[in-house]
Amino acid sequence: MGVKRAKGITSFSEFKIKKSQLKKIKQHYDKDVQRAIYEGRLLSYNLENGYIEASSLKPLSIEFINRLDELHLLRHDLTKRSFCINYLYASVYGGDAGAEEIPIWYSGMDNEKYENWINPTDEEIKNVDQVLKQNLSDRHYQIVIRECGFINEGLWEYCGCKNEASKYDSKAYQEAIGEYGTACNILRFINVLPKTFQDMRRMIEVNSILVKLEEMPDDASYKRYRHYISKLSDEIWTPYQSSQEIVEFMLTGALDFNPIVMLNLSKEALLSLRSTAGITTIADVAHFPKEKWGELNIYHRGEILNELEAKMHARGYTSFSFLS
Repeated sequence: MGVKRAKGITSFSEFKIKKSQLKKIKQHYDKDVQRAIYEGRLLSYNLENGYIEASSLKPLSIEFINRLDELHLLRHDLTKRSFCINYLYASVYGGDAGAEEIPIWYSGMDNEKYENWINPTDEEIKNVDQVLKQNLSDRHYQIVIRECGFINEGLWEYCGCKNEASKYDSKAYQEAIGEYGTACNILRFINVLPKTFQDMRRMIEVNSILVKLEEMPDDASYKRYRHYISKLSDEIWTPYQSSQEIVEFMLTGALDFNPIVMLNLSKEALLSLRSTAGITTIADVAHFPKEKWGELNIYHRGEILNELEAKMHARGYTSFSFLS
């Protein structure tokens, strides 16, 4: 990819544009260099993908885009196809799957995501395409692959619109959008979209985060907690192999640092866990070595452990168990 990091640019003077024009750019972007780079990248993306015409841009905007390109701040491999899988999953699962965390279009990105984004491979797209073809009618299949960007032809073209701007006045396009919604509901109901992809980069990244989170109980201040949760938020609801491991990890309660009183345990269970096992948070329960539960020297141990497991399940941590 080789795109330069936006954070490496700290001053507008680095763009090497005439002072009179530079002043206009500063004013337009409220003297925010990072915002200027983002907006320039967005203009370039829209221009390259035909969403805007060069004739609609001011000469200064064109010059600014060219300067960004000369400074290696632009990438030219982003198209609607780059987001086709995420766009589909967001349409199918919506907010119930945390789809707001998924970049489904350029507008869902920032400078950092723009620089780090990895396009889906042909094999990943082929896997999803096969599922669509096998489970949808031909009409629904043709609509979905065009609306999501699996192929270059847009849905508006399929519907016979003269241009993209005219699609909102097209009855055929509006009907197709309605059918797109129906197709997404079908996919959600039958739940056949692939859950895993062989994306080793994500697996390595996620596994490294999980290892760090496993170490959290030894970090009394939990200062790193929010940082890693933020990183995980970009991974959890994407249709990649990593999602299953993260969800399983979270369902144990390993990231819940609320006090154990939130479990509404009996007084005897609460005092026993605190005094004998040193357990004060729900995360402590999840991280407590399974082989040591049976070694706890507390009265009514069996009853207390059964109560604890039931309370953990009631809180939503259905994967929690004392069994190895």
